Amino acid sequence: MATAGSISQMRRLLSLLITVSICCAEAAEKPDDLAPLLRPHLEKTKFPAFAAAVMRGTNIVAAGAIGVRKVSSPEKVTVDDKFHIGSCTKSITALLAAFLDRDGTIRLTNRVGETLRDWKIPERAAGISLQQLLQNRSGLAGKPDEKLWRRAFLDSGDAPGQRRRFLEGFLAAPLAAKPGTEYIYSNQGFSLAGAMLETAAKKSWEDLVRERIFKKLSLKSAGFGPPSISGEVDQPWGHVLEDGKVKAKEPSDNPRAIAPAGAVHLSIMDCARYAAFHLAAARGEIAELRDYRDELYDAPNGGKYAMGWIVDTRPWAKGKVITHAGSNTMFFTVIWIAPERNFACVVSTNVADRENYVASACDEIVGELIKKYVLNSTSATE
Repeated sequence: MATAGSISQMRRLLSLLITVSICCAEAAEKPDDLAPLLRPHLEKTKFPAFAAAVMRGTNIVAAGAIGVRKVSSPEKVTVDDKFHIGSCTKSITALLAAFLDRDGTIRLTNRVGETLRDWKIPERAAGISLQQLLQNRSGLAGKPDEKLWRRAFLDSGDAPGQRRRFLEGFLAAPLAAKPGTEYIYSNQGFSLAGAMLETAAKKSWEDLVRERIFKKLSLKSAGFGPPSISGEVDQPWGHVLEDGKVKAKEPSDNPRAIAPAGAVHLSIMDCARYAAFHLAAARGEIAELRDYRDELYDAPNGGKYAMGWIVDTRPWAKGKVITHAGSNTMFFTVIWIAPERNFACVVSTNVADRENYVASACDEIVGELIKKYVLNSTSATE
């Protein structure tokens, strides 16, 4: 008869095996090349590049990249090139919080004031919980003061110090709503969550993410900031779409102060593996996250934002979809996960705009991937 300890050990082993298979698995056959599917979209939009991948369970069943790393330069993109994922980083911070809650480093119910004890925290913000920050229900405003934002771009020194200076200044402003009562999308809220995690763990958010997520999931291409800082065209450059024209931008990124809200880059292959991990977790296949499925993948109070993910339903998914898009204003990435279909897909491009034309172009590709690999596929989970 199995003991409670042996059952627990077997569950941990199963979780480890699933994680390893997600990190290392490729499809039994060579993945479909998505370049032919992406080419008409590249020709239509005149964007620099697209990259995309499709996961069925732990297998990458399709992947491709097409276009150039920088407009007016000949270097072609590959599936191993790195794209910035912008606010898709929020789900990384939320996942890190779940891991740290599980090992007792911090609790999702911990409050800002009790965790950041030596910070200048106004009483109105002291009672905000870590979970409320990760659900965008903290009551914090969506945007910081412009002067504070400009100072964040000019700040230097270690990342935790930059976060503290920025956030103490931000928290001096009034709340936009009573904590827990309204959904307000806030990069600053996720930055504050990152500060709570790094304070509790006594390591920077960046080091924690490297150790607990990048290393754990074997996301070898993952890092922070722009994909390249060398000045060479050795990785995709970011671009902006202005007046219908694509313009390359010198490699740069958001301030380090808000890194927990949007600072990660990685290849489309690693982005697909990351999505597959969440796919497995949402299906209850990752034992160590089984107790966190509601927090990570269900939105509170009838809303649509869980912890770092937008949650909704779609007929093609036969139920729940888990999604998020992200941009650092020069790249754009979108992730879609359908647990009932055991399906996930990711699409990235190295251009962004403020009119959502780029987002719509990526959504068109997502639609084609769903049609081909879900609706018209005999292999899709029914």
